[in-house]
Amino acid sequence: MLHLRRIHLTGVAALVLVLAAAPVAVARGGHGHSHEHNHGHSPGHAHGPAQIDLPDGWQPEGITTDGKRLYAGSLADGAIYVAGPRDGDGEVLAPGAPGRVAVGVDYDRRRDLLWVAGGPTGEVRAQDAESGAVVATFSFPSTDGTARFLNDLTVTRHAVYV
Repeated sequence: MLHLRRIHLTGVAALVLVLAAAPVAVARGGHGHSHEHNHGHSPGHAHGPAQIDLPDGWQPEGITTDGKRLYAGSLADGAIYVAGPRDGDGEVLAPGAPGRVAVGVDYDRRRDLLWVAGGPTGEVRAQDAESGAVVATFSFPSTDGTARFLNDLTVTRHAVYV
């Protein structure tokens, strides 16, 4: 059973600039020519693919790691993708849902959870890092009638800061 009583979420007001989601491009070094000697790996790195392809329609936002896997959220529907950093193989860990978004994502090593900031929804989700299942949702309604946008978060030993 998951005990969340020691976790405190603290909202922090922030100026948020919303940028249009753009496809992820891989930079190739040089002056107008590609370097084929990297064998599909990132320049300067001995291991790992130069690019990890995401599903069609994915709007990547928020990325974190548990030290073995990479997790990426989608602005399109809040889905979470998981991939191996060495081989790039991945899959949708948590499918999206209408009206849901994933803006900021951070991994909680102590609880094996992904914490996901929901942007304009005003919600933060705790999702199981193995199954993707939502184990808790925390709402931060506006107290003065203005819209809330929960852009990012970070996990510490005793709290999740939003």
